[in-house]
Formats: sequence, structure tokens, C-alpha cells
Amino acid sequence: VSALDELLTRLAERHPRQAKALEMRSFGGIAPEHIGLALDISATQAKRDIAFARAWLAAHANPSDADRPKTEPEP
Repeated sequence: VSALDELLTRLAERHPRQAKALEMRSFGGIAPEHIGLALDISATQAKRDIAFARAWLAAHANPSDADRPKTEPEP
């Protein structure tokens, strides 16, 4: 849970509108049409923001092997 909280905080720092849209949809169950009204964007843009935020979280929750710290093999 703390890892998810950290990721959501990082997302909000870098992409605040997208993070807010995702929060409203995921935790509030608010429809994209209403998210759009609240954030002064279209419903279509709200859907894009939600999709972007989900993809961003997925990409940062599962970093590629290149981003993982290298460890020494056990003897």
C-alpha cells in the first residue's frame, strides 16, 4: 500500500491533472463526464488523462530490468 501511495504522490507531482482524474475515477467512481466538468476539460480528455495515469503507474510500478539495481550473485 505504501508503494502505491508513493507512486500516486510522484504522479501528482509530475502530472497533477491526470492524477486528479485518476483519483476521482478510481476512488470516487466519478464518470468521465463529471470529471471533465470538475477539471474544466472535455469528457474525452478526462478519459485520456485516466488512461495516461494508469499507464504511467503501470510503467513505474514494474520498472524494466534496465532500471532495476544490479545485485551481485551469491557465491
